[in-house]
Amino acid sequence: MIITISPYILLLAIAVFAFIIPIISGRIGVLAVVGEIICGILLGILGFSLEAEGQIVIDFLARFGLIFLMFLVGLEIDFSKIEVQGAKLFLLGTLIFIITLGISIFLTTKLGFGLYLALLLSTSAVGLTMPTIRELGLLKSDFGQTILISAFIADFATVLLITVYTLHFKKGFTWEMFLFAFLFVLFFIIYYVGKLAIWHYPERLSEWFK
Repeated sequence: MIITISPYILLLAIAVFAFIIPIISGRIGVLAVVGEIICGILLGILGFSLEAEGQIVIDFLARFGLIFLMFLVGLEIDFSKIEVQGAKLFLLGTLIFIITLGISIFLTTKLGFGLYLALLLSTSAVGLTMPTIRELGLLKSDFGQTILISAFIADFATVLLITVYTLHFKKGFTWEMFLFAFLFVLFFIIYYVGKLAIWHYPERLSEWFK
């Protein structure tokens, strides 16, 4: 049985559950993220359906929420520790992702599935990782930062590889696929030139930015 409800009622329910679940989870000794997932599963089992316009609103909020969450993850990364340890954390996160991707490709090949599923399995759900390590009090520790950076690299690399794979699947090798690499190179060039310019002309650039 499918029950059609207003998107406003659903948003109200989400807001209420988002406030109540962390309290209940803390009382029973369960992570809030786990409680939220269970609540989402139960709401899905009930078979709620939205009107067409309501679905557009919910889809927009879902995409915006994901983008905002990734933004918050970036703010939680302690770059001062990265400066002390150099590129060690990023290299470790990249190595973990490569190993995970290799295992995923091996398993999906053995099971008869393609590369697309292997890419999906290699991600790490940074949206679940950050709240979990924050709730455990590990966010500011070296171990927590390593986990967070590894999860961020895995998610970012997965999205990038899926985009390239989709473009290749639909259009073959096109200039759009090389645009990603060009954007990365362009960013680092601008960053390097900007750092040199700020070092040599601090007063002039300060006036320009004002």
